[in-house]
Amino acid sequence: MKKDSKQLHYRMLVEWSDEDRVFVARAPAFPFVAAHGDSEVEAIRELHAAIDLAVESLRKARRPTPPTESATEFSGQVRLRMPASFHRMLSSMAEFEGISLNTLMVELLAEAAGWRSAVPKAHEDDGAIIARETPARYLVGPPRSRRKRRSGT
Repeated sequence: MKKDSKQLHYRMLVEWSDEDRVFVARAPAFPFVAAHGDSEVEAIRELHAAIDLAVESLRKARRPTPPTESATEFSGQVRLRMPASFHRMLSSMAEFEGISLNTLMVELLAEAAGWRSAVPKAHEDDGAIIARETPARYLVGPPRSRRKRRSGT
C-alpha cells in the first residue's frame, strides 16, 4: 500500500508571509519543498500534496525518502556544559523560586523559544494538531495525547 505524506507524519511549520500576504508551509525534512495558501489549513493541504509528489519522485529515482518525525525518538534529556559561575547563578535562581534546576532551565528555554509569549491555542484539522505558540510560528504534527502538567517538579 502506497503511503502518502499524511500517513508519513512529517513535521510541518506554517508562517504568515507579510511580503507574499499568504501562509507559507514547509516541512524541515524536505528543505526544497514549500506551499502556500490563504489560510493555515490550505497551506498545509497544499504542502501535503507537494510532499506526496516529492516522495513519489524520490521513489521513482530509487532514492531514500527522509525519515518521518515519528521515526525519530527523543529521550527528553540533553547534556549541557556551561561555566561554573553560570551554573551557580541558575541554581541560586531555582532555589529562590522554590523549583528544581531542571524546571527552571526548561522554563527559560521554552520562554527563549517563544513558547510562553502567548497562551497556547490549539485546534484539530484532518487529524493534525495545529498549536499556535506565537502569532507567526506554528508547529504541526500528528495528534498526540494531552498530558497534564505536574506542578512542583
